[in-house]
Amino acid sequence: MNITIFYTPFPSKEVAAEIIKTLLAEKLIACSNVVTSDSTYMWLGQLTTENEYIAFMKTLPEKTESLTQRIVSLHPYEVPAILHWQVEANESYYNWIKTELGL
Repeated sequence: MNITIFYTPFPSKEVAAEIIKTLLAEKLIACSNVVTSDSTYMWLGQLTTENEYIAFMKTLPEKTESLTQRIVSLHPYEVPAILHWQVEANESYYNWIKTELGL
């Protein structure tokens, strides 16, 4: 039983929480975990180090495209990282996600 996990960094805990609430209300995700990250990357030729807040969002494969599009429309970054992969889930967790998504 496959679920899809999305990994997306946000600039603040508040922005992450606001977008997650929207995605939950729209039944695009069943739940999310947010962790703090020290992120280092090149941006416009400059080495940048910032605190970010990484959301690990759980959904089902059939929601992948609509969730990706919705994150793009809500995210404040010019180039947000929207990464996802499928993983095996135990049956009860899969069924819970399916119920939460209204499927």
